[in-house]
Amino acid sequence: MGGSLGAMARPIRVEFEGAVYHVMARGNERRAIFRSDQEAVKGLVNQESDTDVRMWARVRLGGEGRSAVAGDYGYGHPSGVTHAVKRVEAKAREDRLLAEKLEALRKRLSLFKS
Repeated sequence: MGGSLGAMARPIRVEFEGAVYHVMARGNERRAIFRSDQEAVKGLVNQESDTDVRMWARVRLGGEGRSAVAGDYGYGHPSGVTHAVKRVEAKAREDRLLAEKLEALRKRLSLFKS
């Protein structure tokens, strides 16, 4: 074999369904995984199915500008993002499960904040 491929994570030795595993919140050589809060939010909400929740997280938790978020979601104007964020917040006041989901996102993000 030629050349070094660099450090690689070792495989999990034993896996159990429903088990809890320790996940490191840093990269190789203890470097940050995400370079900014905005990048962390994008990474953490990437698989969220509700587009409004993704936009809410990027604006409220990641501090991204509405214009940047609007461009990523095809809105012609940032006001579309404002309306989406307000929709999510209004729904969360009525829907306990949504409120819990938003709080869980907030807590997960706090683990990665720089």
